[in-house]
Amino acid sequence: MADPLSPDHVSWVAPFGVTFCDALTLAPIKMGLDVTVTLLAEPELVSKAHANSSGVFMLHRLPGMPGRLAGSGDADFWRQPMPTRDYLIEVGDRMGRFLPQRFPARLPQKGLFMPDCLLSLPPAGRAIPLYPSPVRPKPYPLAVMRAQLRDAHSDSPAAWAVVEARYRSEVIGRGVADANGALQLMFAYPEPERPPVLSPPASPPGGAPMFSWTVELAVRYDASLAAATAPDCGAMLGQRAAVPLATVSPLAALGAITVEFGRERVLATAGSSWLYLQRT
Repeated sequence: MADPLSPDHVSWVAPFGVTFCDALTLAPIKMGLDVTVTLLAEPELVSKAHANSSGVFMLHRLPGMPGRLAGSGDADFWRQPMPTRDYLIEVGDRMGRFLPQRFPARLPQKGLFMPDCLLSLPPAGRAIPLYPSPVRPKPYPLAVMRAQLRDAHSDSPAAWAVVEARYRSEVIGRGVADANGALQLMFAYPEPERPPVLSPPASPPGGAPMFSWTVELAVRYDASLAAATAPDCGAMLGQRAAVPLATVSPLAALGAITVEFGRERVLATAGSSWLYLQRT
């Protein structure tokens, strides 16, 4: 077996690799992303990761690293003591399909990078999910809710608010507002409920939808994230709960929402084009 460090055979080990997927469909995202790695101790040192044919965004040399890593990359290689440094990973989408995010990372790291903030979420393989932007087209027929989210206390856009749709207490969709508070929440329709058997079968009234579901919203927003920069993944998902408001005066929480098959919903507080959020 050839020695990976012999003069005529050198193997290089990538100190960083990451993959991304669509949070909606879990399909891999292989093109159109800008992925940068910044050394926190020297923020002027920045490198751009490039995707290989498998959609893995990689660096063969980290910013501030004196040279490339030579070795086999096997378990014995990674068991050896190795100096690591703190970095910031940022991802953005040149095509405008997905919202930006950033993640702290201690590198080099064995295998594909996965931030701690995502380890407790339902698995998407080893890919980091990116959330659809407000202008992302529907990939196929889906339920869609739109809203312009606004902070009821500061009367400013609720940047990077996280909104979940829940059906029978189960999360069926998660979306994130952009820097201007614009939200597009898309999710697959739940299984249709079986109507009672009638004889003869009843038809829905003219113009009425064939199927509908009652959905509740859960919101996380605490105004802790600056609109001007990409949100930190952990800080974004870790925001405190907020209450979407049906009315501002008097304060009344938004109740359950009826989702109808084939019809988008635009959500707003009464008397406004915004959906106001009350911080808790």
